[in-house]
Formats: sequence, structure tokens, C-alpha cells
Amino acid sequence: MDSVKAKAKRRSSEKRRLKAKESAQIRRTAETELFQMMISLLPLKLTAIKFNYTQAIRISIAIIHHFEIKRNKFETACSSNIKSEIDSPSIHDALHGFFIILSSNGNVIFVTDNISKHIGISQQELLGSSLYDYLHHCDIKEVRSILTPKSSSSSQNGAPCAVHFLCRVKCTLTHRGTVTSFKSAPHRVIQFTGRHLYIPRGVYLMALCEPVPHPTNIEVPLGRSTFLSRHDPCMVFTYCDDRMSELVGFTSEDVLGHSVYEYHHACDTGIIQHAHKDLFAKGQCISNEYRFLVKHGGYVQMMSQSTVIYHDLTNEPHSVISVNFVLSGVHCRDLILSHIQVPRELLSTQQLDINPMVNHNAEDKQKRKKY
Repeated sequence: MDSVKAKAKRRSSEKRRLKAKESAQIRRTAETELFQMMISLLPLKLTAIKFNYTQAIRISIAIIHHFEIKRNKFETACSSNIKSEIDSPSIHDALHGFFIILSSNGNVIFVTDNISKHIGISQQELLGSSLYDYLHHCDIKEVRSILTPKSSSSSQNGAPCAVHFLCRVKCTLTHRGTVTSFKSAPHRVIQFTGRHLYIPRGVYLMALCEPVPHPTNIEVPLGRSTFLSRHDPCMVFTYCDDRMSELVGFTSEDVLGHSVYEYHHACDTGIIQHAHKDLFAKGQCISNEYRFLVKHGGYVQMMSQSTVIYHDLTNEPHSVISVNFVLSGVHCRDLILSHIQVPRELLSTQQLDINPMVNHNAEDKQKRKKY
């Protein structure tokens, strides 16, 4: 009797397990179908890509934030420009970079699909994830302070605030065009240029991102308004292109052995110092516009793209290569702003004229002491 009851209990328990297993399988199948339906509705190019549940939810949340930004009605004069920049499909092709929208906590709300051409990481992998996971650890504090700006009058009015900074992002692409693993991937310097967007749900950063090219990988020939220069770690000229004399008048004999700080406008020292600080901290930099002095008077607007070349054995800075872009013609040709703009012959004659007067003054003082 007892054995019969035990067999009946085992059968009932097995039936319950089978029913629970079948119901769980049906539930998982239904969830999978729902997730596949949700993934198919995502406005992404999903070719032979398999998502897990976490990725699907993460990307869906990011796209919801993206639509919220697009639906928001900006009450500023530039609202139409902002929407056109978000919707324009060719803006990243024109600027040789990619477009990104970041939330205040560093999550990627939107990024164009051509990002894989620049850093090797796909759009699906970045959407909804934290940008801090891909940044160099030394740049996280700086980027976090930029993404969470202090309240100001512009933020209260809803007006966008301009932002420009450099940071190092993981790049899985090698110089040979192959893809390496994420852990062993080096960092690439990316220039972020954009503005903050203040909407009721929070603060976002909309930016155009352009990788800073290495001088050895520049495929396009330098233009007529561009010249190349090389410097030591103290930013002293060790080489300059012949085109420099055509653009600003200074020859290699004039600049070799002299510091870069002697040839820019004194009021732009802060711009140069900030660029050089980024240069030696991150290995590359793109300066803001500054005024470079012209021989015999005046100045031109210029922007420099610099790269540190490290020693193979010691891994210490060996030299700096700069690609300098002249952005304007000569301003204030008759204005002398530094002694380097004065011809050496004129400086020597002025010294000859001054020295006799100094000698006469010294003789007069000695005569007065005698009397």
C-alpha cells in the first residue's frame, strides 16, 4: 500500500515538473518573440546581429531618450539648426567624423553608424552604454565635469552652450586595418566639438567627434595655406617647411633655435599653453585659433594640430610635429608686436645709437662725483 502511494506521489511530482518546464519554455518563447519584435522596430541597421535582453533594453532606452530630444521644442533661434543637425545623414561624412549625443551621466543616447570606421567599435555596442567605459582613466574626471555643467544664465534660458575638448577613446582598429581585442586596444585622441542642450528632462551634450590624425597617416596632401614644423619637447623649432616663408615671412634661419612662444600674439598665450598642456598629457592636440606673428609686421589667424613623437626605447617625448593651418590673410601689416618682427640690421643700428648715450651718461656721473 505504501509503495503504491509513493509511486503515485512520484508521478504527480513528475507531472508538475513537466508542466512547470513547459510553462517556463512557453514564457521564454513569448519573451523572445516580444524582444525580437522590439528589436525589429528599432531604427538601426541590424544585419546578422544577435542581441541579448540586456542589450535590447539598453538600446531601447537610449532611443527613447533620443526621440525625446528630437520632440522637444526649443524656444531659441537655433532650434531648427539643432534639429537639422540631428536629422542630417551626411553631416559626419562632410566633417570626416561621427556624431554623438551624451546624457549628463555619460550614457550614449545616440551615435552615427560610421563610428566603427574611426574607432572600430560598433554603434550597437555603444548605444545606451556608458562612455566612461571606453575613455582613458585620466580623462574621465575632465569629461564628467563637462557633461555636468554648472547652472548659468544660458542654461536657465535654454540656450545651448558651446563645448570643445579632447579625450582619449578606446580604438580597436590597427594601422593595418585589422581589429584587435578591446582589452589590448590602445586609445585614440578624439576632438569633441558641440554644445549643451537643456530640456525639461535633463542636460545633454550634442557633439561632432573627429579623430586627430597622426602626421604619418595623413593621406591628403597639405594645402597651400599649411606648413609643417618640428620642435623639441621645450617647443623650440628644430625644422620648418619652406612654405612657412611664403605664408608668414619667417625662414628656417629665423626660427630655428627659437621657442614657439616668441612667435604668437602675447594675448593668446593662454590658448597656446592650454593646447600644449593637452599635447603632453594626451599625446595629441588641436589648438583653438590664435594669432601668429608675421615678419616685418602684422599677424595671421592660425590653428595647429600637434603630435608628440616618443622615443622607442625610453618612451619619453622625443619631438613634436605640428601641422599649422593659416586661416586668414595678414592683419595690421604696419603693426609691430614683437622684436622678432624687426629686421636684425635695424636692431643692430638701434643698439649702436643707444650705446654711446649710455656711455656719455656714465661719464657725466663720474665727473659729478669728482666735483
